[in-house]
Amino acid sequence: MSKDKISDYSSTSSGANLNTDIAGINIDEGCPPSGINNAIRALMSQIKDLQTGVSGDTLPIAAGGTGEATAASARAALGVALNADVLGYVAPGAAGNFLTSTGTDWTSAALATAVAVTSVTAGAGISLSATTGDVTITNTGVTDITAGTGISVSANTGSITISASGGGGFSNMEVFNTPGTWTNPGNITKVKVTVTAGGGGGGGATTTTPTGITASPNVSVTCGGGGGAGGTAIEVIPFPSATNVPVTVGSGGPAPTSPGNQGSAGGTSSFGPYCSATGGAAGFPASAPSAGAAHGRGGDGGTGSGGDLNIKGSGGGRFFLGNGYQQIGGLGGASYFGGGGNAGVPDQYNTTGGVGSYGGGGGGGAQGRNGGAGGAGVVIVEY
Repeated sequence: MSKDKISDYSSTSSGANLNTDIAGINIDEGCPPSGINNAIRALMSQIKDLQTGVSGDTLPIAAGGTGEATAASARAALGVALNADVLGYVAPGAAGNFLTSTGTDWTSAALATAVAVTSVTAGAGISLSATTGDVTITNTGVTDITAGTGISVSANTGSITISASGGGGFSNMEVFNTPGTWTNPGNITKVKVTVTAGGGGGGGATTTTPTGITASPNVSVTCGGGGGAGGTAIEVIPFPSATNVPVTVGSGGPAPTSPGNQGSAGGTSSFGPYCSATGGAAGFPASAPSAGAAHGRGGDGGTGSGGDLNIKGSGGGRFFLGNGYQQIGGLGGASYFGGGGNAGVPDQYNTTGGVGSYGGGGGGGAQGRNGGAGGAGVVIVEY
């Protein structure tokens, strides 16, 4: 039988099926010399056909092959099931995509696709926060990560922070009680700012009964009006990372320099060019606008501007002195953060007006006492 492929050869050199030809070319003893040359050429052709898979022969598993002619039958012969033991082909999709599981299959997904992380083990270059659950990967050398919800990238250190909260809110706060600069850590692209101006100082009081008031045991003093509260602006601001923003914090309006005088207005607060708020106006000392009544008028409240929400501060209180009656000074106006200063009380107490809270107006004084100072403003940056 003509031996036309490798599988036709015998593994022994003797017996009924002797290796005496190659592709029908005689190589038995006494063959023509030309038969040897032709047989070698035929053998080389058969070996090449085996390599390229056109000979019809297959290599058994024991010889390093699969024993099969197709990929599907080869996987079955090797006991390797597609998508069970080995991953089937997944189209790569857009550049920069990664493989993600649907639970039953694998797909190509963009980096912006949300991936739930339930277990992370700290190792070289990976730190975990026990308090927040955040994961920070440092010195990664990765340059094509895009910051998104729950992911921040530091241009300064090359680190990647994955927030456990998924970016659902602001997790850091910086409070400015004095002017300064808010410095972006390098990976923040959105902040929430609350800007409150200073409150106005309360009006002072004299011991002289105003013109038009008939003195009596119960009416012998005057009372100052309360200072107005500073305005407030609240804004959520997107801006480029690495932006540093100047912060101005308005001081509280000082009390009058002496009893019977008007206080001073509160200072303006601002967060760069984004939003600002004006201070509350000062409270007035007592006066006698008409016979039979005297009052210390309260200062007007300041206003916010440029914010998503702009809040006007409350005006300072005003109290009257009528014949046969005795009343206290004006309360300081309430700001976004709370009430103003307490009012001064006349008669045996003779008290000075109280100091306002953040942005609150100072209280009006009573019976020769000064009004209270307005509360200083504040700027709060959440990011």
